Order: sequence, then C-alpha cells, then structure tokens
Amino acid sequence: QSAIFTFAKLVLMVHLFLGGASGFLELLLKTFVLFIVVISFGAIYGRFKTPQSVDFLIKVPTTIAVVGLLLATWS
Repeated sequence: QSAIFTFAKLVLMVHLFLGGASGFLELLLKTFVLFIVVISFGAIYGRFKTPQSVDFLIKVPTTIAVVGLLLATWS
C-alpha cells in the first residue's frame, strides 16, 4: 500500500510540476526520473534536519530563481 501511495504522489508531481505527459511511456519515464532524484536525495541526506533544509532552500532554488530572473529580463 505504501508503494502505491508513493507512486501516486510521484505521478501527481509529474502532472503538476513537470508538464504532465503526452503518453504512458513518457509518464513512466518522468516518474522514474523523479523517483531516482527523490531516492538519491534521501541517500545523500540521511537525516534532513531543519537547518540543513533552510540552508539548501536558500542556496539552490534561490540561485536558480535569480538566474532565471536575469535570463528573463535580459532577453
């Protein structure tokens, strides 16, 4: 039951945040890639504490957002 719930959450994330899928094979591929990313993240950070998450969220997504903003205003 936990595996089905995890798969359903990943499929929902693919549809909401990764643009969905035009076919079943594409859906499985995007879901598998997202699954690998989530598993890798869990393996790298075994116990993800609050200071680590704040540090990560300040560094990575903020940097990506600033670069995206600069690219959007530059072109």
